[in-house]
Amino acid sequence: MDINKIVSQINIIEGHYDLVDYILYNDLLYILYKYDNNIYSIKYNLDKYCIIDKIKYNNGISGCFDKNNEFIYLLTKNAELVRINPNCSSEMTKYNINVDINIINDDENDNNFKMYYINDNIYLCYLYSFEFIVYNLTKGLILTYNNIELEPAIFSFYQVKNNIYLNTVEVLYIFNIETETFSKENYDDEYGYYDEIINISKSCALLSKASLLDSDKIYDYENNTIKILEKHLNINEYINFATIDSNNLKDNIYIYNNSLLFLTYGTISEKNEDNNIILTNGIDKISISKNILIKRSLFFKNMFNDLIFENIEIIFPLYDKLNIYLQYIMTNTIDVDKIDELFDICLFIEDVDLKHLSNYIISKNSNYPSYMELSKSLNYIQLFYDNNMMKQYYRIMSDLLSGKNFDKDKFLEFLKQTQTSSDSFIFYIDTLEYIVKYKPYKYKYKI
Repeated sequence: MDINKIVSQINIIEGHYDLVDYILYNDLLYILYKYDNNIYSIKYNLDKYCIIDKIKYNNGISGCFDKNNEFIYLLTKNAELVRINPNCSSEMTKYNINVDINIINDDENDNNFKMYYINDNIYLCYLYSFEFIVYNLTKGLILTYNNIELEPAIFSFYQVKNNIYLNTVEVLYIFNIETETFSKENYDDEYGYYDEIINISKSCALLSKASLLDSDKIYDYENNTIKILEKHLNINEYINFATIDSNNLKDNIYIYNNSLLFLTYGTISEKNEDNNIILTNGIDKISISKNILIKRSLFFKNMFNDLIFENIEIIFPLYDKLNIYLQYIMTNTIDVDKIDELFDICLFIEDVDLKHLSNYIISKNSNYPSYMELSKSLNYIQLFYDNNMMKQYYRIMSDLLSGKNFDKDKFLEFLKQTQTSSDSFIFYIDTLEYIVKYKPYKYKYKI
């Protein structure tokens, strides 16, 4: 199996919530979700991958973050704009706005509203009765494009720099906030007339046809590009196209809908016969480039820095796994049944792909349903913990606890029996504490 690129994911929140907006403040992730005519504010710890706080705002329609002053702005069913301090939710200010309350409370318009905070102004966008309406809530200015030919059955909003886009599949309507003017672009026949719009990011739309024979296409409004995909995607394949710059939070972490995505790439080493050394078990021998080992392995780099090796043989304790390792570093392919052996040797020599391989393990470890597989999950949890790979430890714990098939009682039964190479009692207490504190299930209610 080729594992050059791995995208793993963990759930932020369970259920079919719609992502409204998000922002990263001081390494804490603040997220707004919408579900069942309410807005939910989530404060998320990106170090331990768990929710710190959840607040449910009744009657919330849409919202956005003020990215300068760290405020949340919400639109309510009472036609009010509410400003909230997410770090002090009791600090709340309400403003009346000029939107017909009947439009807001019309169930057919429930998902028509989108808010943006751009250049110190708050914009409310919505589609109503053949009109594309942009309301600058900061200035109290309402601008309307009333020449929409047909009121679309499906549409979505996007925002890039000074432009707000309304995508109706057949036509792209554009509002520029600097000139406060509207324009439109017709899609070419080759790319237009699709059946579904899927938000891949704040600035990218995936257009999909119902026919499985037709390819999907990704519109990137930020870079003004169209990417034609090789095939029609199923929902599980979307994540491979969601690890894009506009979804990036930091480092290799991305947000997509209700999940965090983790992107890693394997490192391929080109075959090199120069300056080879011999690794042996005392009987059999394998020749490998010293330069490759120095580039890939901290273990060998330190060894060769401390000592001078010239035409000698090194007895290697994990010799029986070397062929698995050599196949992987030259091709990034592996027999999936041998991932544990590969990980063992990479862990021992501190290989450059250790985090990549742990990402692969986490991606394949999600939501194990059976009793024996739950035991295997705990083995990986223990392995990460014992080797001070705490990011991976928290990720696999978060992924496991958010799974529908997680059996807490069985997991605790295994946990009590676990013996670790570190302090078993501390491992038990730390893991139990994470389970107990993981995700507050009760919401605080506001508005």
